Amino acid sequence: NAPVPETDTTDDDDPDYIANSPEVVGFDDKEQQIDMYDVACEEIEPEDSVLDFGCGRGDLYDFLYRRDGVEPNYKGVDINEPLINAGIEKYAPNINIECKDWNLIENTDRSDWCVNVGSLCARYDGSSKSNIEIVKSTIDKMMELCTVGSVLILFSSYMPKEVQEEEFLITDPKEVFDYAITKYGRDNGNVSIDHSYSDSAYKITILRQQ
Repeated sequence: NAPVPETDTTDDDDPDYIANSPEVVGFDDKEQQIDMYDVACEEIEPEDSVLDFGCGRGDLYDFLYRRDGVEPNYKGVDINEPLINAGIEKYAPNINIECKDWNLIENTDRSDWCVNVGSLCARYDGSSKSNIEIVKSTIDKMMELCTVGSVLILFSSYMPKEVQEEEFLITDPKEVFDYAITKYGRDNGNVSIDHSYSDSAYKITILRQQ
C-alpha cells in the first residue's frame, strides 16, 4: 500500500491524534510509515545530514534516531503549523523543525541529503501549476540544497484507477525520470527509480557528483 495524503488537522481538537496518528501524516498505519521511511533512507548513513521536505511532526527524525542509535543531523520543514508544534513538543529538546514553505528554504540550510517522503502526494497550494511542474520545481529545489543526493516518494500514474482521488498529486514515473536524468544525469547511474514497493507509489533517487 502506498502512502495517502496528509489529513488537514486544523479543525481537529484531539492533541493525541495530532501527536501520534500515522494517518494524520499521510500513512495507513505505523508499519507502513516505517516501511516508507526504510525505503526512502536506504542510502543515508548515520553521519549524513538530512533536510526533510514536508516533515509533518518530524517523525523521520525519530526513525533515524532509532535506526542508527545516534542523534541524527536532521532538519525538517512543513507548512502545517499544528503538526510542527506537535513535533516540537513530542521530540523536545533536540528536534529541529520549522513551519516554512520549502520553496523559501535558504542555501544556508544545505544538507547531505534532501528527502521528501509522500509530501508530494496531494495538492495543497491551490496554484495553476500542473502536477509535473510542481514535482519538477521541488526536485530542482532539493537538488539545489543537497550535497550528496535527493530522494522522493511520489504517487504513480500506475495507481489503480479505483483508488485514485481528485486531490492526489499523481505523476508518470517515466516523465519524472526523463526530467531528472536529462537535467541531472551524468551517464553513471546516478539517477534511479524504484517502483517495486507498490503500483501506486515510486521512489526516485538523484545523486550529485562529488
